[in-house]
Amino acid sequence: MKITLRAVNEADFKIIEPLYVASFPAEERRDVKDLTDRALDHGDPFFSLQVIEDDGVIAGFLTMWRLPMVDYIEHLAVEPAKRGNGFGAEAITLVKEKTNRPILLEVERPDLAPDKALAERRIAFYNRLGFSVIDSYDYIQPPYAKNLPEVPMLLMSDKPISDIDMVVSHLKTIVYNQ
Repeated sequence: MKITLRAVNEADFKIIEPLYVASFPAEERRDVKDLTDRALDHGDPFFSLQVIEDDGVIAGFLTMWRLPMVDYIEHLAVEPAKRGNGFGAEAITLVKEKTNRPILLEVERPDLAPDKALAERRIAFYNRLGFSVIDSYDYIQPPYAKNLPEVPMLLMSDKPISDIDMVVSHLKTIVYNQ
C-alpha cells in the first residue's frame, strides 16, 4: 500500500461524487455542485479536496479547510471495498505530517446517531490517530442548506485548541456561511 494525497481534477468526480453521496447523509454534506465548484476553483484560499490514491488508483478523498486557527477536515471517505485496510488512517497521518496546527473534525454523537455502533467505531478510529473529543463544547453543526436541519455533533481535535469559541465562529462563518 502506497498512499498519496493529491489535488482533485474534474475527471476524479466520476468516482468521488457517488462515494460522497453514499458516505454522508444529506444533512451532513454540501450540495454536490457546491462541492465540485469549490474543489475545482483552486483559487479558494480556505478549501481543498484531496484524492487519496493507492498506487495511482483512487481509494477515497478528504475535504479540508485551512481556517485561521486550525485545519478542519470536513469529510473523509474511503471506497467501500478498501475500508478497513488503513487508507483513512494513512490519509489522516499524511495530513498531520504536513501541519503543526491543530486539526479539527466533527463526528456524530453516538447517543443520537442512527447507528450508535458505527458512531462509536468512528470515534475510536480518530482516538487511535491521536484525536480527542472536546467535551467542554456543546456543538451543533449548522445546516448546509435552508431546507436541511442542524445536526448535534461532537468536535474532535488532535491538539489542544486555545479558543474553541473563536474556532467555532470561524467554522460557522467560513465553512457554513452562517
